[in-house]
Amino acid sequence: MCSDSCLNSKLFSRRSGRRLLGGSSDSYMSKSPSAVCTDPCFQPFMSAMIGYMTTAASTECAAAFGSSGRRLLGGASAPSAAETATLEKTIASLCVQNAAGAYCVDAFSAMDTASSSASTSSPLDTACASACSYTSGGSTAKCSTANCPVCDENVRSADCKTCALSVNSACGACVDCYKNSTNLCPLSDSEKTALSGMGCCYGTGFMLAALYDSSSTKSSSMGAAALSSMVTACGITGLTTLPCGLSGIEQAVVESTMTLTGVTIDQFGSKEQAAVVKGLASAASIAQSDIAITRVSETTRRNPGVQVNSQTTLTGAEAAKASAVQTAMSNQAAVQTAIQAADATSNVASATVATTTATNAGTVAGTPAASVSSAALATRFSAAAFLLCIFPAFICQ
Repeated sequence: MCSDSCLNSKLFSRRSGRRLLGGSSDSYMSKSPSAVCTDPCFQPFMSAMIGYMTTAASTECAAAFGSSGRRLLGGASAPSAAETATLEKTIASLCVQNAAGAYCVDAFSAMDTASSSASTSSPLDTACASACSYTSGGSTAKCSTANCPVCDENVRSADCKTCALSVNSACGACVDCYKNSTNLCPLSDSEKTALSGMGCCYGTGFMLAALYDSSSTKSSSMGAAALSSMVTACGITGLTTLPCGLSGIEQAVVESTMTLTGVTIDQFGSKEQAAVVKGLASAASIAQSDIAITRVSETTRRNPGVQVNSQTTLTGAEAAKASAVQTAMSNQAAVQTAIQAADATSNVASATVATTTATNAGTVAGTPAASVSSAALATRFSAAAFLLCIFPAFICQ
């Protein structure tokens, strides 16, 4: 932080509010999010910070601080190893580039901008406009997922319909329109353009979705499965579910497809998706944050049910586990037992795994660029762990 590259960086500019330390946003970040990726301060600073967090969570620090709760970073508790790993993957993933040379952080920002500033409605919104308007207090109002974010995740879930009806009884017809018009594209032209240009950032998005997925049925974020359905309905091609290459870190992707009977798509909400992820992770002995559900669809053959597609992204040393994960996710009996045990209150607790298959979708070699990784710092920080722990703060002199 006290190096010349950081002292002279806009990321730490007093005028801009000390960017990396949580200052308010300014044009430097908002106009070009990837500016942070090319800033000479960013890579070394984040590498040092991740190593610093690893030290703060070490057993030496725990022994030094005892039960007082004091931590080097000033919080109530030190970050866990899992939290540090999540931050490391996130930072590394945002600053990767697709085949066109675009940074993923810019691609995600472009999609967000297109969604918030779309000047035209999507074909789906246009078709359901009349069904989603109602009169309240003498004025016209519109049903919106802002009131029911669960509908972004699965418009066919019972939770979505219940929430919509609680807003206004007329919103039940709105939900029905969206449920029955899944063949229409739900994206505006600007959103389609932004999404179409993502390339491998689309796959990176799946990996990030897994890292920050929520088991809450009231989740406000659109899941990977909902996004995948949009891509299909809009006829978008050229996207890849393989993530962009990380700097110096190998990745392997395993894709699985399972069919569940004893549960309908209307009953398959966020809680059920979370139970499936937890069950798959248990069966394959990997972290839940490695798995993202990429598609949920209805099956109609013989016994109606739900088909669930998922993607597992294994990073670094975990990439060597791809074959073992593939075998585990193909074990029908083991997967069923794990999913049923994942959440006794979910609708999949009594469901049957009718079929399950898994394939190794490929390996993404690490790119030769510098890596934001704590791995190379492990030996250095381990040796000095106790010394770092006894200092409450560091101040540039």
